[in-house]
Amino acid sequence: MSENPQPTQEPQFPAPSPADFDPTQAADYAQKMLLPHFSDAPSESQAATPLAPAEALPPSEVETHEHQIINNLYDQIDSINAAKAADDANRNRREADQKRLAMTDELTQLYNRAGLKAQYQEQQGRFKGRRGTDNGDALLVIDLDHFKNVNDTYGHPVGDKVLKRVAQTLRSALREDDVVGRWGGEEFLVILPNTNSETAQIVAERIRTDIDNTPPDTEVPVHMTTCVGVGPLDFSKDLEDNVEPADKALYKAKQSGRNQVVSTYTQAA
Repeated sequence: MSENPQPTQEPQFPAPSPADFDPTQAADYAQKMLLPHFSDAPSESQAATPLAPAEALPPSEVETHEHQIINNLYDQIDSINAAKAADDANRNRREADQKRLAMTDELTQLYNRAGLKAQYQEQQGRFKGRRGTDNGDALLVIDLDHFKNVNDTYGHPVGDKVLKRVAQTLRSALREDDVVGRWGGEEFLVILPNTNSETAQIVAERIRTDIDNTPPDTEVPVHMTTCVGVGPLDFSKDLEDNVEPADKALYKAKQSGRNQVVSTYTQAA
């Protein structure tokens, strides 16, 4: 019985580098090593005629033949890279959209609690080591007066319109660098970087007045007022720790008749 012949090993060809590419191997390289990797390349059985070996070409055409093959390969590589870059950009955009949605309150389109915390942590990175002082940074806690009565009397659709109008009022009353979000329910939070106590109280009073004077776009007449608690912002602490003193000032405003601003600065004085 005759032995089965050992398969002949395909020759290995170097990568197509313009610096060291051997023109006598160009055609064989393209046919045997590169073309099978492309989906539209003909198989060995489908190919009508093999590529002519480079050594069979007239000497004047060898260099042109080589450059055509290499340029075609680089065109394919550029196309693959461009497609990959487009896929990466689309994926990054989707991930950014998902992250934004996860940190945005669906109703008001302000930051939600998670978004506020993320923004605060970003501010901590910028102002690391800066402690809350009269000349530093401030925090506002805002709560709508008797909002539950609006929902109970007119229903949640009207209450939702009130919250949307309050969100618009807050955005228009604040600077670009200020951070505002819905802390929960009818309570909102405002981070005021580079804001001393006097300016923080002016901003708080402007917000209170604007909400008082801006009726929401509802089918029934709704007059909304708010209380605002003002406190210093200490970036060496967690956000919740900063909220606590401003929240106490807010509670005092509620006890004192509502529709007013109370500041921890004035309490300390």
